[in-house]
Amino acid sequence: MELIALPYQKQFYTYLPASNIYGRITVADLPISFHNLLNQQNGGYCSVSYSPSPRPSRDALNAVNISYIAGMFDQKKPVPGQVPSLFAQDEFFCRDYLAANKLIFFEDQGRCAYLGFDDDHPSQHPWVGYYDHLRQQEFGLADSFDEFLSTLEDRHFHSHQQTPGSYHIGNQLFLKAKSSQDIQNAFSYGLGVNDDYWLNLWRTYLVKTS
Repeated sequence: MELIALPYQKQFYTYLPASNIYGRITVADLPISFHNLLNQQNGGYCSVSYSPSPRPSRDALNAVNISYIAGMFDQKKPVPGQVPSLFAQDEFFCRDYLAANKLIFFEDQGRCAYLGFDDDHPSQHPWVGYYDHLRQQEFGLADSFDEFLSTLEDRHFHSHQQTPGSYHIGNQLFLKAKSSQDIQNAFSYGLGVNDDYWLNLWRTYLVKTS
């Protein structure tokens, strides 16, 4: 699995290794595999994004869609339609519903994936969990971040319209598009996001790269 950069988002390539992220969790507590991923691309969309789950979710009967993995860069407030920073923990909707030892690295429309750390001794071996506020469900996805990455799958991506649409699912559709029909489907889905500025960013990018 690799992370795909969002073409219209400014890229940041450095972060302070001793920085505090949230509560007692610091950059040094993150798994080596997390560092390796961000060293290649500092936050981006997952090339394969479905994580097998023990229960049905909004995405599938036996999986959840983890659209992106947050980067590490200076950001006080996430920008709609862009990959957020781990350092913006207080701005995540799910933050108020999770314990301080859980570090959110993905969130979209009231659901999130997080790294769970030991309360007293944060280490480089956190587990990966999932929380959906709308469904009031929470469950584990993997015993480690390495295991989480190794189990990610590439599945048929459903672009069914929902209201409101998700910026992140829209971005996934554009990034995965391989044909003119795929692009058309992405724009059709994107209308549900109701953000002309965001859609114009994609129009501009696609014109430049066509």
